[in-house]
Amino acid sequence: MNITLIGMTGAGKTSMGQELAKRLDFRFIDVDELIEKKFNLILQEIVDLYGDQSFIEIEEQAVLDLDPMDRSVISPGGSVIYSAKAMEFLSQNSIVIFLDASFESIRKRIHNQSSRGIIGLKGRKLLNLFEERRPLYQKYAERTIVLRDDLDRDAVVKEILQKLPNEKKEGGNEMTKKQVGYADCIDETLKGFDEDRVLLVSQGKQGPPNVMTIGWGQVGIIWRKPIFTVLVRPSRYTYKLMEESGDFTVNIVPPSLKDVAQYCGTASGRDHDKFKEKGLTAVPSLKVIAPIIKECLLHFECRTVHKNDLNPSELAAPLIPALYPKGDFHRFYFGEILACQREG
Repeated sequence: MNITLIGMTGAGKTSMGQELAKRLDFRFIDVDELIEKKFNLILQEIVDLYGDQSFIEIEEQAVLDLDPMDRSVISPGGSVIYSAKAMEFLSQNSIVIFLDASFESIRKRIHNQSSRGIIGLKGRKLLNLFEERRPLYQKYAERTIVLRDDLDRDAVVKEILQKLPNEKKEGGNEMTKKQVGYADCIDETLKGFDEDRVLLVSQGKQGPPNVMTIGWGQVGIIWRKPIFTVLVRPSRYTYKLMEESGDFTVNIVPPSLKDVAQYCGTASGRDHDKFKEKGLTAVPSLKVIAPIIKECLLHFECRTVHKNDLNPSELAAPLIPALYPKGDFHRFYFGEILACQREG
Protein backbone atom coordinates (compact mmCIF):
# COMPACT_ATOMS: atom_id res chain seq x y z
CA MET A 1 0.00 0.00 0.00
CA ASN A 2 1.16 3.51 -0.91
CA ILE A 3 -0.44 6.79 0.16
CA THR A 4 -0.42 10.08 -1.75
CA LEU A 5 -1.30 13.35 -0.05
CA ILE A 6 -2.63 16.11 -2.31
CA GLY A 7 -3.70 19.65 -1.52
CA MET A 8 -2.81 23.31 -1.79
CA THR A 9 0.63 24.66 -0.98
CA GLY A 10 0.54 25.30 2.74
CA ALA A 11 -1.90 22.48 3.55
CA GLY A 12 0.83 20.56 5.39
CA LYS A 13 1.47 17.70 2.98
CA THR A 14 5.16 17.49 3.87
CA SER A 15 4.85 17.64 7.66
CA MET A 16 1.80 15.36 7.73
CA GLY A 17 3.40 12.99 5.24
CA GLN A 18 6.63 12.71 7.20
CA GLU A 19 4.77 11.95 10.41
CA LEU A 20 2.45 9.49 8.67
CA ALA A 21 5.42 7.67 7.12
CA LYS A 22 7.06 7.49 10.54
CA ARG A 23 3.96 5.99 12.13
CA LEU A 24 3.56 3.40 9.38
CA ASP A 25 7.27 2.73 8.95
CA PHE A 26 6.95 3.78 5.29
CA ARG A 27 9.45 5.75 3.24
CA PHE A 28 8.57 9.39 2.54
CA ILE A 29 8.85 10.79 -1.01
CA ASP A 30 8.71 14.56 -1.61
CA VAL A 31 8.26 15.07 -5.37
CA ASP A 32 9.25 18.76 -5.24
CA GLU A 33 12.48 17.77 -3.53
CA LEU A 34 13.22 15.21 -6.27
CA ILE A 35 12.72 17.90 -8.92
CA GLU A 36 14.99 20.36 -7.12
CA LYS A 37 17.74 17.75 -6.81
CA LYS A 38 17.47 16.85 -10.49
CA PHE A 39 17.83 20.46 -11.66
CA ASN A 40 20.04 21.61 -8.79
CA LEU A 41 17.74 24.61 -8.42
CA ILE A 42 15.03 25.64 -5.99
CA LEU A 43 11.45 25.28 -7.17
CA GLN A 44 10.84 28.95 -7.89
CA GLU A 45 13.99 29.15 -10.03
CA ILE A 46 12.79 26.20 -12.10
CA VAL A 47 9.39 27.81 -12.62
CA ASP A 48 11.00 31.13 -13.57
CA LEU A 49 13.36 29.41 -16.01
CA TYR A 50 10.91 27.07 -17.76
CA GLY A 51 7.45 28.60 -17.19
CA ASP A 52 4.28 27.15 -15.74
CA GLN A 53 3.31 24.74 -18.51
CA SER A 54 6.80 23.25 -18.84
CA PHE A 55 6.98 22.85 -15.07
CA ILE A 56 3.71 20.90 -15.11
CA GLU A 57 5.31 18.56 -17.65
CA ILE A 58 8.45 18.30 -15.49
CA GLU A 59 6.31 17.48 -12.47
CA GLU A 60 4.33 14.93 -14.47
CA GLN A 61 7.49 13.12 -15.52
CA ALA A 62 8.84 13.16 -11.96
CA VAL A 63 5.68 11.38 -10.81
CA LEU A 64 5.74 8.87 -13.67
CA ASP A 65 9.38 8.09 -12.85
CA LEU A 66 8.52 7.14 -9.27
CA ASP A 67 9.20 3.58 -8.26
CA PRO A 68 5.73 2.23 -7.42
CA MET A 69 7.28 0.22 -4.62
CA ASP A 70 4.91 -0.60 -1.80
CA ARG A 71 4.94 1.17 1.60
CA SER A 72 5.55 4.78 0.56
CA VAL A 73 3.94 8.09 1.49
CA ILE A 74 4.11 10.42 -1.52
CA SER A 75 3.84 14.21 -1.32
CA PRO A 76 3.58 15.80 -4.79
CA GLY A 77 3.37 19.52 -5.44
CA GLY A 78 0.04 21.29 -5.29
CA SER A 79 -0.07 21.60 -9.08
CA VAL A 80 0.08 17.85 -9.73
CA ILE A 81 -3.68 17.80 -10.34
CA TYR A 82 -3.13 19.69 -13.61
CA SER A 83 -1.69 16.48 -15.09
CA ALA A 84 -4.25 13.76 -15.79
CA LYS A 85 -1.42 11.29 -16.50
CA ALA A 86 0.28 11.96 -13.17
CA MET A 87 -2.98 11.63 -11.25
CA GLU A 88 -3.89 8.42 -13.08
CA PHE A 89 -0.50 6.98 -12.10
CA LEU A 90 -0.92 8.02 -8.46
CA SER A 91 -4.50 6.70 -8.34
CA GLN A 92 -3.41 3.34 -9.73
CA ASN A 93 -0.44 2.98 -7.38
CA SER A 94 -1.65 4.61 -4.15
CA ILE A 95 -4.54 5.76 -2.04
CA VAL A 96 -4.99 9.46 -2.85
CA ILE A 97 -5.94 11.58 0.17
CA PHE A 98 -6.93 15.23 -0.14
CA LEU A 99 -5.86 17.47 2.76
CA ASP A 100 -8.74 19.93 2.54
CA ALA A 101 -7.65 23.17 4.24
CA SER A 102 -9.77 26.32 4.24
CA PHE A 103 -8.62 29.29 2.18
CA GLU A 104 -8.13 31.37 5.32
CA SER A 105 -5.71 28.83 6.81
CA ILE A 106 -3.82 28.57 3.49
CA ARG A 107 -3.55 32.34 3.27
CA LYS A 108 -2.12 32.55 6.78
CA ARG A 109 0.46 29.82 6.16
CA ILE A 110 1.84 31.14 2.86
CA HIS A 111 3.84 34.23 3.70
CA ASN A 112 6.11 34.17 0.66
CA GLN A 113 3.79 33.52 -2.28
CA SER A 114 6.18 34.91 -4.87
CA SER A 115 9.01 32.54 -3.92
CA ARG A 116 7.17 29.25 -3.30
CA GLY A 117 7.09 28.09 -6.91
CA ILE A 118 3.29 28.17 -7.02
CA ILE A 119 2.04 27.33 -10.52
CA GLY A 120 -0.74 29.53 -11.94
CA LEU A 121 -0.38 32.35 -9.43
CA LYS A 122 1.31 34.92 -11.65
CA GLY A 123 -1.06 37.84 -12.23
CA ARG A 124 -3.78 36.21 -10.16
CA LYS A 125 -4.99 36.24 -6.56
CA LEU A 126 -4.39 33.25 -4.32
CA LEU A 127 -8.15 32.91 -3.78
CA ASN A 128 -8.71 32.46 -7.52
CA LEU A 129 -6.13 29.68 -7.60
CA PHE A 130 -7.65 28.04 -4.52
CA GLU A 131 -11.12 28.04 -6.09
CA GLU A 132 -9.73 26.64 -9.34
CA ARG A 133 -7.81 23.80 -7.74
CA ARG A 134 -10.17 22.62 -5.01
CA PRO A 135 -12.63 20.84 -7.36
CA LEU A 136 -9.68 19.06 -8.98
CA TYR A 137 -8.40 17.82 -5.62
CA GLN A 138 -11.90 16.57 -4.84
CA LYS A 139 -12.13 14.89 -8.24
CA TYR A 140 -9.02 12.80 -7.78
CA ALA A 141 -9.23 12.09 -4.03
CA GLU A 142 -10.22 8.67 -2.78
CA ARG A 143 -10.30 9.98 0.79
CA THR A 144 -10.66 13.53 2.14
CA ILE A 145 -9.41 14.90 5.45
CA VAL A 146 -10.98 18.24 6.36
CA LEU A 147 -8.31 20.25 8.21
CA ARG A 148 -10.30 21.95 10.94
CA ASP A 149 -8.59 24.61 13.04
CA ASP A 150 -8.92 22.48 16.18
CA LEU A 151 -6.90 19.60 14.67
CA ASP A 152 -3.14 19.51 15.25
CA ARG A 153 -0.74 17.41 13.21
CA ASP A 154 -1.10 14.31 15.39
CA ALA A 155 -4.90 14.48 15.21
CA VAL A 156 -4.81 14.76 11.42
CA VAL A 157 -2.42 11.82 11.10
CA LYS A 158 -4.68 9.79 13.39
CA GLU A 159 -7.67 10.60 11.20
CA ILE A 160 -5.73 9.56 8.08
CA LEU A 161 -4.85 6.24 9.71
CA GLN A 162 -8.52 5.67 10.53
CA LYS A 163 -9.46 6.12 6.89
CA LEU A 164 -6.99 3.62 5.48
CA PRO A 165 -8.43 0.36 4.12
CA ASN A 166 -8.38 -2.96 5.98
CA GLU A 167 -8.28 -1.18 9.28
CA LYS A 168 -9.36 -3.32 12.21
CA LYS A 169 -12.53 -1.91 13.65
CA GLU A 170 -14.17 -2.30 17.01
CA GLY A 171 -14.42 -5.93 18.04
CA GLY A 172 -11.63 -6.94 15.65
CA ASN A 173 -13.94 -7.24 12.65
CA GLU A 174 -12.87 -6.13 9.19
CA MET A 175 -15.00 -3.56 7.44
CA THR A 176 -16.97 -5.15 4.60
CA LYS A 177 -18.17 -1.97 2.89
CA LYS A 178 -17.69 -1.43 -0.82
CA GLN A 179 -18.17 1.67 -2.96
CA VAL A 180 -21.11 1.60 -5.35
CA GLY A 181 -22.89 3.98 -7.71
CA TYR A 182 -25.56 6.05 -6.00
CA ALA A 183 -28.03 5.47 -8.85
CA ASP A 184 -27.97 1.73 -8.14
CA CYS A 185 -29.24 2.36 -4.61
CA ILE A 186 -32.25 4.63 -5.20
CA ASP A 187 -34.92 1.91 -4.97
CA GLU A 188 -33.46 0.61 -1.72
CA THR A 189 -33.29 4.15 -0.35
CA LEU A 190 -36.92 4.88 -1.22
CA LYS A 191 -37.93 1.62 0.47
CA GLY A 192 -35.96 2.74 3.53
CA PHE A 193 -37.94 5.99 3.64
CA ASP A 194 -41.19 4.08 3.20
CA GLU A 195 -40.33 1.82 6.15
CA ASP A 196 -38.85 4.57 8.41
CA ARG A 197 -35.32 3.10 8.29
CA VAL A 198 -33.31 6.15 7.23
CA LEU A 199 -30.82 7.76 9.62
CA LEU A 200 -29.15 11.15 9.18
CA VAL A 201 -25.75 11.56 10.86
CA SER A 202 -24.14 14.94 11.55
CA GLN A 203 -20.94 15.94 13.31
CA GLY A 204 -20.43 19.37 14.89
CA LYS A 205 -17.20 21.16 15.70
CA GLN A 206 -17.12 19.59 19.14
CA GLY A 207 -18.60 16.54 20.80
CA PRO A 208 -19.72 13.17 19.43
CA PRO A 209 -21.71 12.68 16.24
CA ASN A 210 -25.48 12.63 16.39
CA VAL A 211 -27.97 10.41 14.60
CA MET A 212 -31.57 11.31 13.77
CA THR A 213 -34.25 9.41 11.90
CA ILE A 214 -35.61 11.24 8.85
CA GLY A 215 -38.82 10.48 7.02
CA TRP A 216 -38.45 12.86 4.10
CA GLY A 217 -35.69 13.17 1.53
CA GLN A 218 -34.92 13.06 -2.16
CA VAL A 219 -32.16 11.77 -4.45
CA GLY A 220 -31.68 13.24 -7.91
CA ILE A 221 -29.67 15.47 -10.23
CA ILE A 222 -29.47 19.22 -9.55
CA TRP A 223 -26.84 21.61 -10.90
CA ARG A 224 -25.48 18.65 -12.89
CA LYS A 225 -24.53 16.99 -9.62
CA PRO A 226 -25.92 13.95 -7.77
CA ILE A 227 -27.80 15.48 -4.85
CA PHE A 228 -29.35 14.03 -1.68
CA THR A 229 -31.78 16.54 -0.17
CA VAL A 230 -32.71 16.21 3.50
CA LEU A 231 -35.06 18.29 5.65
CA VAL A 232 -34.29 19.36 9.22
CA ARG A 233 -36.37 21.51 11.55
CA PRO A 234 -34.50 24.34 13.34
CA SER A 235 -35.75 23.00 16.68
CA ARG A 236 -33.79 19.76 16.26
CA TYR A 237 -30.33 19.28 17.74
CA THR A 238 -29.18 18.03 14.32
CA TYR A 239 -29.87 21.49 12.87
CA LYS A 240 -27.08 23.02 14.99
CA LEU A 241 -24.59 20.35 13.90
CA MET A 242 -25.52 20.62 10.23
CA GLU A 243 -24.95 24.36 10.35
CA GLU A 244 -21.52 23.89 11.94
CA SER A 245 -20.09 21.16 9.73
CA GLY A 246 -21.48 21.60 6.23
CA ASP A 247 -21.77 17.88 5.53
CA PHE A 248 -23.76 14.80 6.54
CA THR A 249 -24.29 11.11 5.87
CA VAL A 250 -27.51 9.24 5.18
CA ASN A 251 -27.63 5.61 6.36
CA ILE A 252 -30.22 2.88 5.72
CA VAL A 253 -30.64 0.48 8.64
CA PRO A 254 -31.63 -3.17 8.12
CA PRO A 255 -35.22 -4.15 9.00
CA SER A 256 -33.92 -5.95 12.08
CA LEU A 257 -32.86 -2.59 13.56
CA LYS A 258 -36.06 -0.72 12.83
CA ASP A 259 -36.58 -0.26 16.59
CA VAL A 260 -33.28 1.66 16.66
CA ALA A 261 -34.55 3.98 13.96
CA GLN A 262 -37.76 4.51 15.92
CA TYR A 263 -35.77 5.49 19.02
CA CYS A 264 -33.49 7.82 17.09
CA GLY A 265 -36.54 9.65 15.80
CA THR A 266 -37.85 10.45 19.28
CA ALA A 267 -34.80 10.92 21.55
CA SER A 268 -32.84 14.18 21.26
CA GLY A 269 -29.07 14.34 20.89
CA ARG A 270 -29.08 17.20 23.40
CA ASP A 271 -29.87 14.68 26.12
CA HIS A 272 -28.80 11.32 24.71
CA ASP A 273 -25.75 9.76 23.09
CA LYS A 274 -27.81 7.64 20.74
CA PHE A 275 -24.78 5.89 19.25
CA LYS A 276 -23.78 4.63 22.69
CA GLU A 277 -27.27 3.87 23.95
CA LYS A 278 -28.22 1.81 20.89
CA GLY A 279 -24.86 0.15 20.29
CA LEU A 280 -24.20 1.89 16.98
CA THR A 281 -20.63 2.18 15.68
CA ALA A 282 -19.46 5.43 14.09
CA VAL A 283 -17.02 4.66 11.26
CA PRO A 284 -14.96 7.36 9.50
CA SER A 285 -16.39 8.33 6.12
CA LEU A 286 -14.33 8.40 2.94
CA LYS A 287 -15.07 12.01 1.96
CA VAL A 288 -16.77 13.97 4.76
CA ILE A 289 -16.43 14.71 8.46
CA ALA A 290 -19.70 13.10 9.54
CA PRO A 291 -19.24 9.33 10.06
CA ILE A 292 -21.28 6.49 8.64
CA ILE A 293 -22.91 3.82 10.80
CA LYS A 294 -21.23 0.42 10.60
CA GLU A 295 -24.41 -1.54 11.32
CA CYS A 296 -26.30 0.00 8.38
CA LEU A 297 -26.71 -1.52 4.93
CA LEU A 298 -26.24 1.55 2.76
CA HIS A 299 -24.49 4.91 3.17
CA PHE A 300 -24.45 8.23 1.29
CA GLU A 301 -21.71 10.77 2.08
CA CYS A 302 -22.81 14.30 1.24
CA ARG A 303 -21.34 17.81 1.36
CA THR A 304 -23.86 20.65 1.56
CA VAL A 305 -23.82 22.79 -1.57
CA HIS A 306 -27.00 24.78 -0.91
CA LYS A 307 -29.61 25.26 1.79
CA ASN A 308 -32.81 27.22 2.02
CA ASP A 309 -35.78 27.55 4.34
CA LEU A 310 -39.24 26.40 3.41
CA ASN A 311 -41.43 29.36 2.45
CA PRO A 312 -44.85 28.71 4.02
CA SER A 313 -46.52 31.21 1.69
CA GLU A 314 -45.62 28.95 -1.23
CA LEU A 315 -46.73 25.71 0.45
CA ALA A 316 -50.15 24.25 -0.28
CA ALA A 317 -52.36 25.55 2.53
CA PRO A 318 -53.85 22.16 3.57
CA LEU A 319 -50.39 20.82 4.37
CA ILE A 320 -49.56 23.43 7.00
CA PRO A 321 -51.99 22.46 9.80
CA ALA A 322 -51.28 18.77 9.21
CA LEU A 323 -47.49 18.94 9.08
CA TYR A 324 -46.54 22.26 10.67
CA PRO A 325 -49.07 22.96 13.45
CA LYS A 326 -46.38 24.73 15.50
CA GLY A 327 -44.91 26.64 12.56
CA ASP A 328 -41.60 24.78 12.84
CA PHE A 329 -40.80 24.82 9.12
CA HIS A 330 -37.93 22.76 7.73
CA ARG A 331 -34.64 23.90 6.33
CA PHE A 332 -33.67 22.04 3.15
CA TYR A 333 -30.06 20.85 2.85
CA PHE A 334 -28.90 19.94 -0.66
CA GLY A 335 -25.90 17.62 -0.32
CA GLU A 336 -23.69 16.63 -3.23
CA ILE A 337 -23.21 12.86 -3.03
CA LEU A 338 -19.44 12.38 -2.84
CA ALA A 339 -19.44 8.66 -2.03
CA CYS A 340 -21.88 5.79 -1.68
CA GLN A 341 -21.06 2.58 0.15
CA ARG A 342 -22.99 -0.56 0.91
CA GLU A 343 -22.49 -3.75 2.88
CA GLY A 344 -20.18 -6.02 0.93
